[in-house]
Amino acid sequence: MPRSTAEELTIESRRSQLAGLFLQGIKRQSELAQRVGVDRSTVSRDLKVLNARWKEAAVRDLDAAKGQELDRLDRLEREYWEAWEKSKGPHEVTTTEQSTGGDGERTRAAIRTEEQHGDPRYLEGVRWCVSKRCELLGLNAPHKVAPTTPDGREPYRLTVEDFTQARDRAQEWRRERFNLTGPGTN
Repeated sequence: MPRSTAEELTIESRRSQLAGLFLQGIKRQSELAQRVGVDRSTVSRDLKVLNARWKEAAVRDLDAAKGQELDRLDRLEREYWEAWEKSKGPHEVTTTEQSTGGDGERTRAAIRTEEQHGDPRYLEGVRWCVSKRCELLGLNAPHKVAPTTPDGREPYRLTVEDFTQARDRAQEWRRERFNLTGPGTN
C-alpha cells in the first residue's frame, strides 16, 4: 500500500537523523535505534537504504568527474591535432644581406617558403591524451604487483609468526572496538 506524503516525510526525517548520527561515528544499531526511538530492525532497513543512496551518489559523482576530465582531454587533444596540422604547413624564411660597396651600402632581402614535416612534439601530446583517456576509462591491462619487504629489495614471505601476530592484533582490535570480553570473543 502506498505511503502518504506525511509518512514519507517522517521516514525521510528519521533517515536524515540516522545518517547524521552514523556519520558522527555512532555505528551500533542498538544505540542508533535508542537515540532515534525506533526498532533496531527499522534502523537496519534505513541504513541499507542510506548506504545504497550513498553508493549511488558516489558513482554519479565519479561519473561526472570522469566526464569532465574526458572533456578536458578531448579539448586538449583537438588543440594538439590543430597544432600538428599547422606545424606541417609552409613556413616562410626571411634572409637579409647587407653589403658595402664602392657606391655605398646595399641591402638585399629574400623570402623563401619551406615545407615542414610537422613537429613530433604535438603527436606526443596526442599520444599522452589517448593514454590518459585509456587510463581514466580503465582500458589498460592490470599490472601485477608482487609484495616485497619494506625496502623493496626482496620478495615478502609470510611466516607463521607474522600470521599469528596479525591474527592476534586483529582479535585485540575487535575486542576493543566492540567492547568484547570473556570466552568466545576471538
